[in-house]
Amino acid sequence: MFPAQVELSTQGKNIFVETAGSGASTFTSPELGGAGKIIPESLESSNTDFAEEFDQLILAQQIFQANARVVSTSNEILEALTSI
Repeated sequence: MFPAQVELSTQGKNIFVETAGSGASTFTSPELGGAGKIIPESLESSNTDFAEEFDQLILAQQIFQANARVVSTSNEILEALTSI
């Protein structure tokens, strides 16, 4: 916990960094002094869209294959030119 949590510097969507105004962090037991509660049987929901990630993976694979064909074809053309 920080004495002045509103003074923490945001470094992303859920990343905060200690500043001079926030004070030093202190450790405390759960549910004491405003600390959160631990719920061991709860699950954190994922923020990953597997369908979108799978789509992006397939697209990346297709782009890689297309680029590999371009390199292969250009290599064949260069070999044909050097053999003339």
